Amino acid sequence: MNAVKYKTLYKTRKKTALLIHGLFTTSGYWIPYLNFFSEFKLILIEVDYSGLIDIDEYVHEITKIIHGESIGVLDIVISHSLGTLIAAKLPKNCYSYSFEICPMYSATLINENKFVDVILSKIIGLSSDGCKKILHNANDTIIKNFRKDQDFIQRTTFIPDCDLFFVYKPLKNSKNYNGDHFEIESALNQISKIIY
Repeated sequence: MNAVKYKTLYKTRKKTALLIHGLFTTSGYWIPYLNFFSEFKLILIEVDYSGLIDIDEYVHEITKIIHGESIGVLDIVISHSLGTLIAAKLPKNCYSYSFEICPMYSATLINENKFVDVILSKIIGLSSDGCKKILHNANDTIIKNFRKDQDFIQRTTFIPDCDLFFVYKPLKNSKNYNGDHFEIESALNQISKIIY
């Protein structure tokens, strides 16, 4: 499987953070936010979600990366959107704490056409039907792979107060943040206050 790649930044830092992007983005999504993690060795996961069906294959690949890059245990995992599904399935002995922004496993898409329009404005060459097919596949994957009885002991979820596309079910250890599905700076500000 070659659906998961990674880049490592700040290799000499003592603490390690793993960042997992969401659907329709890349690891480059995190670039504007790297200043929030300047004291961490960063493992930026690059996920090819195009063949997404069985999350366990992705989790296995990322777990191998974690063991290779962090001597087995991360200090934190930070994930966004569909990346939160992967984070939620990582073995608990691989990290100390997980912060999951816009958790898709607790979300319902309420404005598909508007969401598709925003995605199409950012991605050249993707059709509306193709975008909708990817969204439906992602939803099927979430339903297939997320257990409702998952514990939330080692994680906090961050829910935007102004998401035009999704509505979220409240979860244990949830916090709200000022922003939308794509603008997550306020959530990262809250996270930085917790980790520093």
